[in-house]
This record gives sequence, structure tokens and C-alpha cells, in this order.
Amino acid sequence: MKKIVLVSFLSLMLHMAAGAQTAGKYSDLQVFQPGFKNYIAELHIDGGQSASKSLIRDKDGNKMKFARQAEALNYVAEQGWELVSSWHGNGITHFILKRK
Repeated sequence: MKKIVLVSFLSLMLHMAAGAQTAGKYSDLQVFQPGFKNYIAELHIDGGQSASKSLIRDKDGNKMKFARQAEALNYVAEQGWELVSSWHGNGITHFILKRK
């Protein structure tokens, strides 16, 4: 029974993530480094009305952490995004992405 619930939950999460990634044409990837730990990336998907925020997660639902910002960019590029612009402020690097 627990396996069925877990599989259902993961399927729902994947479905929601897929829907969120196609909601808007442009997104803001925010990469920050808490302390001296690995970088954490948040993808803010903006469909023009309001932005939804989600941490990038692996297939098991765990927050993905990257050793370098370039790793986060390479990961989202593999997911179908391309870099448009970037800037840094308040300890956060923003990458504006466009759906390919």
C-alpha cells in the first residue's frame, strides 16, 4: 500500500513539474549559495500573470544541489531552456531563461 501511495505521489509531482515548466515562455533561474555549501537553484516560472517558485528536484523529490552555477545551467539546458540574460545581486545570481 505504501508503494502505491509513493508511486502516486511521485507521478503527481512529475505531472505538476511538467505542467509548470510549460506554463511560461520565460523563467528566472535563481542560483544561490547558503554559507559555503553547494549551490541551490530555484526556477521561477512566469506565465505572464504570476510567478510560481519551485526548487529543482531530482526524480526522488530531493532538492538538487550543484557544485557550480554552470552545473545548474547545464541541467536546465538539458531540460529545454536556453540562457537569455543574467545578473547578480544580494547574493543571488539570476539567469533569465527562454523555452527552446
